[in-house]
Amino acid sequence: MANCSWNEFLTGAKKAFNKAAVKVGDFADTAADSIKIETLKLKLCEKYEQLGKIVYEEMTSPAAVANAEKAADKATEIDALHAQINALKERINKRKDTKEEPEEKKTEETAKENAAPAALPASSEETKDEVAE
Repeated sequence: MANCSWNEFLTGAKKAFNKAAVKVGDFADTAADSIKIETLKLKLCEKYEQLGKIVYEEMTSPAAVANAEKAADKATEIDALHAQINALKERINKRKDTKEEPEEKKTEETAKENAAPAALPASSEETKDEVAE
């Protein structure tokens, strides 16, 4: 009987460890994506600054065509950074959404986890007797 309780303890400990490991992994992924977002936001600020310089040059120099092309290039780079930021935010939100399971599914999983394990033979002699029969 004590052996059965120890097995139940080990099974429960393994489940708890696996759940914790998954949560730590999710947290690390979310943190990494958040850092990427902040890095992209810094790049975005740099692109806005560069665009501002180009617009200023446009207003103060006769080389209007060259500056318009530069401004269009910077606008394209800015759009790409916005797309990357939005994709990372969506990935973070999807992770959050998948963590929020429906209550019915949680109840079913809890019932399965709490189900009684199959009975184990009391001793190896009983097992030998059963095999002999």
